[in-house]
Amino acid sequence: MNRIRRLLGAVSASVLMLGGMVGMAGPAGAAHVQCGEVITASVTLDSDVGPCPDFGLHVAASGITVNLNGHRVFGANGPEETAGIHLMNVSGVTVTNGVVEGFDAGVAVDGGRGNTIENLVVRNNINDLSTTEEEPCIYGDGITTNGSDNNRIVSNQAFNNGPYSGISLVGDSDGNLVQGNLVQDNNVSNILPNGDEGPCGPFLASGPGPGRPHQDIGIRIEGPGANNNRVEANTVRHNQLNGITVHGHVCNPPPPPDGMPPRPPQDPNTNNTISANIVERNGTPDTGASPTEPTDGISLLRQGPLTVVCVAFNNTIEGNTSVLNGRHGVFLGAPTKNNTVNRNVVNSNTGDGIRVSGRPVQNGQPVIDPTTGQPFPGAVDNLLFQNQGAGNVEHDGHDDNPDCDNNRWKNNKFATVNQPCAADKGGKGSVGRGDGANDGWGVSNHPR
Repeated sequence: MNRIRRLLGAVSASVLMLGGMVGMAGPAGAAHVQCGEVITASVTLDSDVGPCPDFGLHVAASGITVNLNGHRVFGANGPEETAGIHLMNVSGVTVTNGVVEGFDAGVAVDGGRGNTIENLVVRNNINDLSTTEEEPCIYGDGITTNGSDNNRIVSNQAFNNGPYSGISLVGDSDGNLVQGNLVQDNNVSNILPNGDEGPCGPFLASGPGPGRPHQDIGIRIEGPGANNNRVEANTVRHNQLNGITVHGHVCNPPPPPDGMPPRPPQDPNTNNTISANIVERNGTPDTGASPTEPTDGISLLRQGPLTVVCVAFNNTIEGNTSVLNGRHGVFLGAPTKNNTVNRNVVNSNTGDGIRVSGRPVQNGQPVIDPTTGQPFPGAVDNLLFQNQGAGNVEHDGHDDNPDCDNNRWKNNKFATVNQPCAADKGGKGSVGRGDGANDGWGVSNHPR
Protein backbone atom coordinates (compact mmCIF):
# COMPACT_ATOMS: atom_id res chain seq x y z
CA MET A 1 0.00 0.00 0.00
CA ASN A 2 3.01 2.25 0.20
CA ARG A 3 4.27 4.07 -2.88
CA ILE A 4 6.98 6.23 -4.37
CA ARG A 5 6.92 9.82 -3.13
CA ARG A 6 9.55 12.47 -3.53
CA LEU A 7 10.11 15.87 -2.00
CA LEU A 8 8.98 18.59 -4.36
CA GLY A 9 12.03 20.81 -3.95
CA ALA A 10 12.34 21.40 -7.66
CA VAL A 11 8.66 22.26 -7.94
CA SER A 12 8.87 24.55 -4.92
CA ALA A 13 11.81 26.44 -6.36
CA SER A 14 10.26 26.80 -9.78
CA VAL A 15 6.95 28.20 -8.65
CA LEU A 16 8.72 31.09 -6.98
CA MET A 17 9.55 32.28 -10.47
CA LEU A 18 5.98 31.85 -11.72
CA GLY A 19 2.68 33.56 -11.09
CA GLY A 20 2.03 36.53 -8.85
CA MET A 21 3.45 37.35 -5.46
CA VAL A 22 0.85 38.29 -2.83
CA GLY A 23 1.97 40.11 0.29
CA MET A 24 -0.68 41.51 2.62
CA ALA A 25 -0.09 43.43 5.81
CA GLY A 26 -2.30 41.20 7.95
CA PRO A 27 -5.30 38.89 7.96
CA ALA A 28 -7.78 41.65 8.79
CA GLY A 29 -7.83 43.12 5.28
CA ALA A 30 -9.57 40.79 2.83
CA ALA A 31 -7.67 40.21 -0.39
CA HIS A 32 -8.56 39.07 -3.88
CA VAL A 33 -6.28 36.14 -4.67
CA GLN A 34 -5.99 34.26 -7.94
CA CYS A 35 -4.89 30.75 -8.89
CA GLY A 36 -1.18 30.04 -8.71
CA GLU A 37 -0.24 33.04 -6.60
CA VAL A 38 2.65 32.82 -4.15
CA ILE A 39 1.60 34.00 -0.70
CA THR A 40 4.32 35.80 1.28
CA ALA A 41 2.30 37.54 4.04
CA SER A 42 -0.89 36.89 5.97
CA VAL A 43 -4.00 37.02 3.83
CA THR A 44 -7.77 36.69 4.20
CA LEU A 45 -9.63 35.69 1.04
CA ASP A 46 -12.52 37.84 -0.17
CA SER A 47 -13.82 35.29 -2.71
CA ASP A 48 -13.45 31.79 -4.05
CA VAL A 49 -10.26 30.91 -5.95
CA GLY A 50 -10.69 28.77 -9.04
CA PRO A 51 -11.17 26.78 -11.08
CA CYS A 52 -7.38 26.44 -11.05
CA PRO A 53 -5.78 24.53 -13.94
CA ASP A 54 -2.59 24.01 -11.92
CA PHE A 55 -1.73 24.60 -8.25
CA GLY A 56 -4.09 26.68 -6.15
CA LEU A 57 -1.99 28.77 -3.73
CA HIS A 58 1.73 28.46 -2.91
CA VAL A 59 2.69 29.53 0.62
CA ALA A 60 6.32 30.68 0.59
CA ALA A 61 6.78 32.62 3.85
CA SER A 62 6.92 31.43 7.45
CA GLY A 63 4.85 32.67 10.36
CA ILE A 64 1.81 33.82 8.36
CA THR A 65 -1.89 32.96 8.30
CA VAL A 66 -3.85 32.00 5.20
CA ASN A 67 -7.50 32.44 6.14
CA LEU A 68 -9.80 31.14 3.44
CA ASN A 69 -12.58 33.05 5.20
CA GLY A 70 -15.19 30.43 4.35
CA HIS A 71 -14.31 30.41 0.65
CA ARG A 72 -13.30 27.61 -1.71
CA VAL A 73 -9.99 27.00 -3.41
CA PHE A 74 -10.94 24.60 -6.19
CA GLY A 75 -9.14 23.01 -9.08
CA ALA A 76 -9.85 21.79 -12.57
CA ASN A 77 -7.36 18.94 -12.02
CA GLY A 78 -5.21 19.43 -15.10
CA PRO A 79 -2.51 17.11 -16.43
CA GLU A 80 0.15 17.98 -13.79
CA GLU A 81 0.12 16.79 -10.19
CA THR A 82 -1.12 19.73 -8.14
CA ALA A 83 -2.12 20.74 -4.64
CA GLY A 84 -4.75 23.23 -3.61
CA ILE A 85 -2.67 24.77 -0.80
CA HIS A 86 1.06 24.06 -1.12
CA LEU A 87 3.32 24.89 1.85
CA MET A 88 6.87 25.09 0.51
CA ASN A 89 9.45 24.46 3.25
CA VAL A 90 7.88 27.00 5.60
CA SER A 91 7.31 27.00 9.35
CA GLY A 92 4.70 28.44 11.69
CA VAL A 93 2.05 28.88 8.98
CA THR A 94 -1.66 28.52 9.72
CA VAL A 95 -4.12 27.55 6.97
CA THR A 96 -7.72 27.70 8.13
CA ASN A 97 -11.44 28.13 7.54
CA GLY A 98 -12.50 27.01 4.08
CA VAL A 99 -12.87 24.32 1.43
CA VAL A 100 -10.14 22.84 -0.78
CA GLU A 101 -11.24 20.51 -3.55
CA GLY A 102 -10.56 19.28 -7.05
CA PHE A 103 -6.75 18.92 -6.95
CA ASP A 104 -4.45 15.88 -6.76
CA ALA A 105 -3.93 16.77 -3.09
CA GLY A 106 -5.92 19.23 -1.04
CA VAL A 107 -3.16 20.54 1.24
CA ALA A 108 0.49 19.47 0.79
CA VAL A 109 3.08 20.39 3.40
CA ASP A 110 6.51 19.83 1.85
CA GLY A 111 9.36 20.29 4.32
CA GLY A 112 9.34 22.91 7.04
CA ARG A 113 7.82 22.40 10.48
CA GLY A 114 5.34 23.63 13.05
CA ASN A 115 2.48 24.51 10.70
CA THR A 116 -1.24 24.31 11.54
CA ILE A 117 -3.86 23.00 9.13
CA GLU A 118 -7.24 23.47 10.77
CA ASN A 119 -10.96 23.81 10.17
CA LEU A 120 -10.81 22.91 6.51
CA VAL A 121 -13.04 20.73 4.39
CA VAL A 122 -10.77 18.84 1.97
CA ARG A 123 -12.83 16.83 -0.48
CA ASN A 124 -12.72 15.31 -3.95
CA ASN A 125 -8.95 15.65 -4.25
CA ILE A 126 -8.15 12.75 -6.57
CA ASN A 127 -4.93 12.08 -8.45
CA ASP A 128 -6.13 12.04 -12.04
CA LEU A 129 -3.11 9.95 -13.05
CA SER A 130 -4.76 7.06 -11.22
CA THR A 131 -7.38 6.90 -13.94
CA THR A 132 -5.79 8.46 -17.01
CA GLU A 133 -2.02 7.95 -17.23
CA GLU A 134 0.70 5.39 -16.60
CA GLU A 135 3.48 7.01 -14.62
CA PRO A 136 4.30 7.16 -10.88
CA CYS A 137 2.05 9.28 -8.70
CA ILE A 138 3.15 11.67 -5.97
CA TYR A 139 -0.12 13.00 -4.60
CA GLY A 140 -3.46 11.40 -3.90
CA ASP A 141 -4.51 12.59 -0.42
CA GLY A 142 -6.73 15.15 1.23
CA ILE A 143 -3.95 16.45 3.51
CA THR A 144 -0.36 15.22 3.32
CA THR A 145 2.96 16.07 4.94
CA ASN A 146 6.21 15.12 3.24
CA GLY A 147 9.33 15.28 5.41
CA SER A 148 7.76 17.84 7.76
CA ASP A 149 7.78 17.84 11.58
CA ASN A 150 5.65 19.11 14.45
CA ASN A 151 2.64 20.15 12.41
CA ARG A 152 -0.92 20.28 13.78
CA ILE A 153 -3.63 18.81 11.53
CA VAL A 154 -6.72 19.45 13.60
CA SER A 155 -10.50 19.70 13.24
CA ASN A 156 -10.63 19.14 9.49
CA GLN A 157 -13.03 17.08 7.37
CA ALA A 158 -11.54 14.83 4.69
CA PHE A 159 -13.98 13.22 2.24
CA ASN A 160 -13.54 11.35 -1.06
CA ASN A 161 -9.81 11.88 -1.52
CA GLY A 162 -7.46 9.35 -3.06
CA PRO A 163 -6.36 6.93 -4.22
CA TYR A 164 -4.05 7.03 -1.17
CA SER A 165 -5.48 8.63 1.96
CA GLY A 166 -7.67 11.14 3.67
CA ILE A 167 -4.64 12.27 5.73
CA SER A 168 -1.06 10.98 5.39
CA LEU A 169 2.33 11.52 7.03
CA VAL A 170 4.96 10.70 4.42
CA GLY A 171 8.74 10.46 4.67
CA ASP A 172 10.64 11.74 7.69
CA SER A 173 7.61 13.41 9.27
CA ASP A 174 8.06 13.42 13.05
CA GLY A 175 6.14 14.79 16.01
CA ASN A 176 2.97 15.67 14.11
CA LEU A 177 -0.46 15.87 15.75
CA VAL A 178 -3.49 14.60 13.80
CA GLN A 179 -6.42 15.37 16.08
CA GLY A 180 -10.17 15.78 15.99
CA ASN A 181 -10.59 15.24 12.25
CA LEU A 182 -13.50 13.55 10.49
CA VAL A 183 -11.99 11.25 7.85
CA GLN A 184 -14.74 9.52 5.93
CA ASP A 185 -15.59 7.92 2.58
CA ASN A 186 -12.13 8.05 1.07
CA ASN A 187 -12.92 5.28 -1.42
CA VAL A 188 -11.13 6.21 -4.63
CA SER A 189 -9.87 3.26 -6.67
CA ASN A 190 -6.70 3.21 -8.75
CA ILE A 191 -8.11 1.70 -11.93
CA LEU A 192 -7.56 2.88 -15.50
CA PRO A 193 -10.50 3.15 -17.91
CA ASN A 194 -9.49 -0.14 -19.54
CA GLY A 195 -9.71 -1.90 -16.18
CA ASP A 196 -5.95 -2.19 -15.57
CA GLU A 197 -4.36 -1.14 -12.32
CA GLY A 198 -3.36 2.52 -12.41
CA PRO A 199 0.10 3.95 -11.79
CA CYS A 200 -0.46 5.08 -8.19
CA GLY A 201 1.28 2.04 -6.84
CA PRO A 202 3.15 0.65 -3.88
CA PHE A 203 6.74 1.43 -3.08
CA LEU A 204 9.15 -1.22 -4.31
CA ALA A 205 12.78 -1.28 -3.24
CA SER A 206 13.75 -1.55 -6.89
CA GLY A 207 11.68 1.45 -7.97
CA PRO A 208 8.08 2.23 -8.93
CA GLY A 209 5.87 -0.79 -8.98
CA PRO A 210 2.51 -1.52 -10.49
CA GLY A 211 -0.40 0.09 -8.77
CA ARG A 212 -2.87 -1.53 -6.46
CA PRO A 213 -6.49 -1.11 -7.44
CA HIS A 214 -7.56 -0.50 -3.83
CA GLN A 215 -5.31 1.32 -1.38
CA ASP A 216 -7.29 4.26 -0.01
CA ILE A 217 -6.81 4.48 3.78
CA GLY A 218 -8.36 6.93 6.21
CA ILE A 219 -5.20 8.04 8.06
CA ARG A 220 -1.80 6.58 7.25
CA ILE A 221 1.58 7.01 8.88
CA GLU A 222 3.58 6.07 5.84
CA GLY A 223 7.13 7.20 6.42
CA PRO A 224 9.69 5.82 6.15
CA GLY A 225 11.15 7.36 9.28
CA ALA A 226 7.88 8.82 10.61
CA ASN A 227 8.30 8.81 14.39
CA ASN A 228 6.65 10.21 17.52
CA ASN A 229 3.43 11.22 15.77
CA ARG A 230 0.07 11.32 17.56
CA VAL A 231 -3.20 10.36 15.87
CA GLU A 232 -5.89 11.04 18.42
CA ALA A 233 -9.60 11.70 18.86
CA ASN A 234 -10.40 11.40 15.15
CA THR A 235 -13.51 9.80 13.68
CA VAL A 236 -12.41 7.51 10.85
CA ARG A 237 -15.21 5.68 9.08
CA HIS A 238 -16.15 3.98 5.85
CA ASN A 239 -12.80 4.29 4.09
CA GLN A 240 -11.85 1.85 1.35
CA LEU A 241 -9.23 -0.20 3.18
CA ASN A 242 -7.93 0.37 6.70
CA GLY A 243 -9.06 3.10 9.00
CA ILE A 244 -5.65 3.97 10.51
CA THR A 245 -2.39 2.31 9.43
CA VAL A 246 1.28 2.51 10.37
CA HIS A 247 3.29 1.20 7.43
CA GLY A 248 6.48 -0.82 7.36
CA HIS A 249 9.86 0.02 5.84
CA VAL A 250 12.41 -1.55 3.52
CA CYS A 251 14.85 -3.09 5.98
CA ASN A 252 16.62 -5.50 3.60
CA PRO A 253 16.95 -3.83 0.20
CA PRO A 254 17.41 -6.32 -2.63
CA PRO A 255 20.53 -6.17 -4.83
CA PRO A 256 20.43 -3.17 -7.19
CA PRO A 257 20.44 -3.48 -10.96
CA ASP A 258 23.82 -3.87 -12.61
CA GLY A 259 25.92 -0.75 -12.38
CA MET A 260 23.77 0.85 -9.67
CA PRO A 261 24.97 1.51 -6.10
CA PRO A 262 23.45 -0.46 -3.21
CA ARG A 263 20.37 1.03 -1.62
CA PRO A 264 20.50 1.77 2.11
CA PRO A 265 17.83 0.41 4.44
CA GLN A 266 14.97 2.76 5.26
CA ASP A 267 14.26 4.08 8.73
CA PRO A 268 11.32 2.46 10.56
CA ASN A 269 8.16 4.16 11.78
CA THR A 270 8.35 4.02 15.59
CA ASN A 271 6.97 5.53 18.79
CA ASN A 272 3.72 6.67 17.20
CA THR A 273 0.57 6.83 19.32
CA ILE A 274 -2.93 6.08 18.01
CA SER A 275 -5.39 6.96 20.74
CA ALA A 276 -9.03 7.75 21.49
CA ASN A 277 -10.18 7.42 17.88
CA ILE A 278 -13.53 6.10 16.68
CA VAL A 279 -12.74 3.73 13.82
CA GLU A 280 -15.71 2.03 12.20
CA ARG A 281 -16.95 0.34 9.03
CA ASN A 282 -13.66 0.61 7.16
CA GLY A 283 -12.88 -1.96 4.47
CA THR A 284 -16.39 -3.29 4.22
CA PRO A 285 -17.65 -4.56 0.84
CA ASP A 286 -19.57 -1.37 0.12
CA THR A 287 -16.32 0.68 0.27
CA GLY A 288 -15.04 -1.17 -2.80
CA ALA A 289 -12.47 -3.37 -1.05
CA SER A 290 -12.00 -6.99 -2.06
CA PRO A 291 -12.80 -9.60 0.61
CA THR A 292 -9.22 -10.89 0.26
CA GLU A 293 -7.60 -7.53 1.08
CA PRO A 294 -6.35 -6.55 4.56
CA THR A 295 -9.12 -4.23 5.69
CA ASP A 296 -8.59 -3.54 9.36
CA GLY A 297 -9.71 -0.80 11.69
CA ILE A 298 -6.20 -0.09 13.02
CA SER A 299 -3.15 -1.95 11.73
CA LEU A 300 0.62 -2.26 11.67
CA LEU A 301 1.27 -3.57 8.15
CA ARG A 302 4.26 -4.90 6.26
CA GLN A 303 2.85 -4.28 2.72
CA GLY A 304 5.75 -5.93 0.92
CA PRO A 305 7.86 -9.11 0.65
CA LEU A 306 8.82 -10.50 4.03
CA THR A 307 12.48 -10.75 3.03
CA VAL A 308 12.53 -7.05 2.08
CA VAL A 309 10.04 -5.14 4.26
CA CYS A 310 9.84 -5.01 8.06
CA VAL A 311 6.83 -3.99 10.15
CA ALA A 312 6.75 -0.87 12.33
CA PHE A 313 7.47 -1.42 16.01
CA ASN A 314 7.41 0.38 19.40
CA ASN A 315 4.02 1.96 18.70
CA THR A 316 1.05 2.47 21.04
CA ILE A 317 -2.61 1.78 20.22
CA GLU A 318 -4.75 2.84 23.16
CA GLY A 319 -8.26 3.86 24.09
CA ASN A 320 -9.73 3.47 20.60
CA THR A 321 -13.13 2.13 19.60
CA SER A 322 -12.68 -0.05 16.51
CA VAL A 323 -15.89 -1.73 15.41
CA LEU A 324 -17.66 -3.18 12.38
CA ASN A 325 -14.56 -3.16 10.17
CA GLY A 326 -14.03 -5.48 7.21
CA ARG A 327 -11.41 -7.66 8.88
CA HIS A 328 -9.79 -7.14 12.31
CA GLY A 329 -10.40 -4.35 14.80
CA VAL A 330 -6.67 -4.12 15.61
CA PHE A 331 -4.02 -6.04 13.66
CA LEU A 332 -0.32 -6.49 14.47
CA GLY A 333 1.50 -7.87 11.46
CA ALA A 334 4.64 -10.00 11.68
CA PRO A 335 7.38 -9.48 12.47
CA THR A 336 6.57 -6.52 14.74
CA LYS A 337 7.57 -6.17 18.37
CA ASN A 338 7.34 -4.05 21.51
CA ASN A 339 3.96 -2.47 20.79
CA THR A 340 1.39 -1.59 23.45
CA VAL A 341 -2.30 -2.25 22.78
CA ASN A 342 -4.44 -1.21 25.72
CA ARG A 343 -7.96 -0.09 26.71
CA ASN A 344 -9.40 -0.50 23.21
CA VAL A 345 -12.98 -1.59 22.49
CA VAL A 346 -13.08 -3.99 19.53
CA ASN A 347 -16.60 -5.22 18.76
CA SER A 348 -18.38 -6.82 15.80
CA ASN A 349 -15.50 -6.86 13.32
CA THR A 350 -15.65 -9.38 10.47
CA GLY A 351 -12.38 -11.03 11.53
CA ASP A 352 -10.92 -10.84 15.04
CA GLY A 353 -11.21 -8.08 17.56
CA ILE A 354 -7.44 -8.03 18.11
CA ARG A 355 -5.23 -10.24 15.93
CA VAL A 356 -1.53 -10.81 16.64
CA SER A 357 0.30 -12.51 13.77
CA GLY A 358 2.35 -15.64 14.26
CA ARG A 359 5.54 -16.83 12.64
CA PRO A 360 5.22 -16.40 8.85
CA VAL A 361 4.97 -19.59 6.81
CA GLN A 362 4.99 -20.35 3.11
CA ASN A 363 3.80 -23.68 1.69
CA GLY A 364 3.50 -24.89 5.25
CA GLN A 365 7.14 -24.14 6.10
CA PRO A 366 8.61 -21.27 8.17
CA VAL A 367 10.03 -18.44 6.09
CA ILE A 368 13.78 -18.13 6.67
CA ASP A 369 15.44 -14.77 7.29
CA PRO A 370 18.38 -14.72 4.84
CA THR A 371 20.43 -12.48 7.13
CA THR A 372 20.25 -14.81 10.14
CA GLY A 373 19.42 -18.19 8.64
CA GLN A 374 16.65 -18.52 11.23
CA PRO A 375 12.86 -18.46 10.77
CA PHE A 376 11.29 -15.04 10.90
CA PRO A 377 9.56 -14.43 14.25
CA GLY A 378 5.91 -13.60 14.62
CA ALA A 379 4.62 -10.47 16.30
CA VAL A 380 6.28 -10.82 19.70
CA ASP A 381 7.08 -8.94 22.91
CA ASN A 382 3.86 -6.94 22.69
CA LEU A 383 1.80 -5.87 25.70
CA LEU A 384 -1.99 -6.16 25.34
CA PHE A 385 -4.05 -5.23 28.40
CA GLN A 386 -7.48 -4.01 29.51
CA ASN A 387 -9.03 -4.34 26.05
CA GLN A 388 -12.68 -5.32 25.58
CA GLY A 389 -14.22 -7.24 22.72
CA ALA A 390 -17.40 -9.12 21.85
CA GLY A 391 -19.32 -10.15 18.77
CA ASN A 392 -16.34 -10.44 16.42
CA VAL A 393 -16.89 -13.11 13.79
CA GLU A 394 -13.71 -15.07 14.53
CA HIS A 395 -12.31 -14.34 17.99
CA ASP A 396 -12.25 -11.29 20.21
CA GLY A 397 -8.61 -11.93 21.14
CA HIS A 398 -6.42 -14.00 18.80
CA ASP A 399 -2.67 -14.73 19.04
CA ASP A 400 -1.17 -16.93 16.33
CA ASN A 401 2.05 -17.56 18.27
CA PRO A 402 2.20 -20.88 20.16
CA ASP A 403 1.31 -20.18 23.80
CA CYS A 404 1.37 -16.48 22.81
CA ASP A 405 5.19 -16.58 22.76
CA ASN A 406 6.47 -13.45 24.57
CA ASN A 407 3.27 -11.46 24.10
CA ARG A 408 1.70 -10.44 27.40
CA TRP A 409 -2.11 -10.50 27.46
CA LYS A 410 -3.38 -9.07 30.75
CA ASN A 411 -6.80 -8.17 32.14
CA ASN A 412 -8.60 -8.22 28.80
CA LYS A 413 -12.35 -8.79 28.75
CA PHE A 414 -13.22 -10.96 25.75
CA ALA A 415 -16.01 -13.36 24.92
CA THR A 416 -13.89 -15.74 22.85
CA VAL A 417 -10.17 -16.29 22.36
CA ASN A 418 -8.28 -18.73 20.18
CA GLN A 419 -6.09 -20.06 23.00
CA PRO A 420 -6.12 -19.61 26.79
CA CYS A 421 -3.06 -17.37 26.91
CA ALA A 422 -5.00 -14.63 25.07
CA ALA A 423 -7.28 -14.41 28.13
CA ASP A 424 -4.46 -14.71 30.66
CA LYS A 425 -3.65 -12.96 33.93
CA GLY A 426 -6.98 -11.71 35.13
CA GLY A 427 -8.63 -11.67 31.72
CA LYS A 428 -11.94 -13.16 30.63
CA GLY A 429 -12.88 -15.16 27.57
CA SER A 430 -13.48 -18.76 26.61
CA VAL A 431 -11.67 -20.62 23.85
CA GLY A 432 -14.21 -20.23 21.08
CA ARG A 433 -14.76 -21.90 17.72
CA GLY A 434 -13.79 -18.85 15.73
CA ASP A 435 -17.07 -18.75 13.81
CA GLY A 436 -18.93 -16.05 15.70
CA ALA A 437 -21.07 -18.61 17.50
CA ASN A 438 -20.41 -17.13 20.93
CA ASP A 439 -21.48 -13.50 20.90
CA GLY A 440 -21.82 -13.13 24.68
CA TRP A 441 -19.26 -13.24 27.42
CA GLY A 442 -17.86 -16.78 27.63
CA VAL A 443 -17.96 -18.97 30.70
CA SER A 444 -15.19 -21.53 30.99
CA ASN A 445 -11.98 -21.08 32.88
CA HIS A 446 -12.43 -17.34 32.85
CA PRO A 447 -15.98 -16.51 33.94
CA ARG A 448 -17.25 -12.97 33.82
